[in-house]
Amino acid sequence: MALWLASCAAQNAVPEETAAPAVASVRQTLAFPVSGPGDLFVLKADGTPFKDEKGIYKGEIKVEPYTSRLDFMAISTTLGAERRFAIAVELPYIDASHNISDDRPAVGLEVDGFTLREGEAVDSVISTFSRSKDRASRVTFNLLPNGLERLRAAKERVAVKVRLRSDAFASAGECVRATPGSAPASGCRKPYIGRTIEGAALKKLKDFIGTATAEQGSGVN
Repeated sequence: MALWLASCAAQNAVPEETAAPAVASVRQTLAFPVSGPGDLFVLKADGTPFKDEKGIYKGEIKVEPYTSRLDFMAISTTLGAERRFAIAVELPYIDASHNISDDRPAVGLEVDGFTLREGEAVDSVISTFSRSKDRASRVTFNLLPNGLERLRAAKERVAVKVRLRSDAFASAGECVRATPGSAPASGCRKPYIGRTIEGAALKKLKDFIGTATAEQGSGVN
C-alpha cells in the first residue's frame, strides 16, 4: 500500500516552474565635447550676458577650480525590447558655495526655443556623485514619449539651461568690483549656465536617439 501511494504522489506532482533568466540592461553614452564658444552660454540672473572683467562675453566664467562649463551627453538604456533615452549634463567642482541653485525651476531642456514640460515630456533628476578628487552634480532629463518625439523633430537646436548658485561668481567677471550683496553681485551669484547643441552636433544627437517608435519609459539613472 505504501508503495502504491508513493507512486500516485509521484504521478500527481506539479512540476516546478523554472524562473526566467534575468535580462541584462545595455547602456550606451555619447559625449558632446565643446567645439567652440557657441556651444556654451552663461547669463546673469536677469538674462543678460555674463561678461568677463574686460567686458567681453565668452560664454563661460571660470574662478579656479569652479567653472560654468557643463559636460553634455546622451544616454541610451536597452532592457529587453524596451529602449529608453536621456540627456544629461554634469557640473564639476561643486561644494557648499558653488552648486545648482535651490530655486525652482532650476533646470530646463529646450528644443528649438521651446522648454519641454516636466512630467509631460521629461522627468528630470538632480544628483551628486564623486568624480576623481572632487564632487560633481548631474542633471538627467529622462525623455518621456512626448519629449523624445520633440527631440527627433528638432530643426535648429537643443539646449540645456541650469541655474547656478555660486559665491565665487558673485565677485567674478564683470562683477569683480561689485559691492558684496548688491544687485549686480546678486545677479552674478545666481547665473544661468548651459549648453547648446546645433548643426553637426544636433545631427549626431538625432542619429543617436534614432527614429524608432519602440516603447519608451522613464528612469535612466
